[in-house]
Amino acid sequence: GALNGYADAWYGSTADITVTGDWIGDSTAYYTGTNTIDLTGTWTGDADAYLGGTLTAAIEEGAVWTGDAVSEGDESDGYGLLTADIFGTWNGNAESNYGAVLNANIARTGVWTGDASTEDAGSSMTITDAGTWNGNAAAASGSVMTIDVSGAWTGDAKASDTGTTLTITDSGVWNGSATAESGACLLY
Repeated sequence: GALNGYADAWYGSTADITVTGDWIGDSTAYYTGTNTIDLTGTWTGDADAYLGGTLTAAIEEGAVWTGDAVSEGDESDGYGLLTADIFGTWNGNAESNYGAVLNANIARTGVWTGDASTEDAGSSMTITDAGTWNGNAAAASGSVMTIDVSGAWTGDAKASDTGTTLTITDSGVWNGSATAESGACLLY
């Protein structure tokens, strides 16, 4: 079947979404809402963990997700937590800001094409790439990014601004370069 529309969870509510066909629409976990997405079909839309919301998306082997993942937060309303487990194909960018957390886990069968960025103090992103990732990584404004490559990664990494830390562990195949500027810390 096909679904065209949004799937959101607000203020402590829970949305469990299983897609075996085609879905066009965004999904957001607001405040203390929790969204869980299990995709075996196709999904075109963005995922957002916003102000204390938690969103977990499993893109199963053979499934295709086209859309961006964003985790956002603030001190008074809480911080988003977004986790994307990619066993299939993901075409889209990943971003965490304002103290939020984003985790992207690319399995051996997974393919991710998109850029990763994190900014603002307290924000963090962890990318575990056991599959294939094509895209650049940028950490700025006091954020923390950790990249662990045991698969293949094609892309460049850049850390900017004092207080920013970018850590790269490469036991796979990485085709790219890493730079640090304006007092940022790059660990490789």
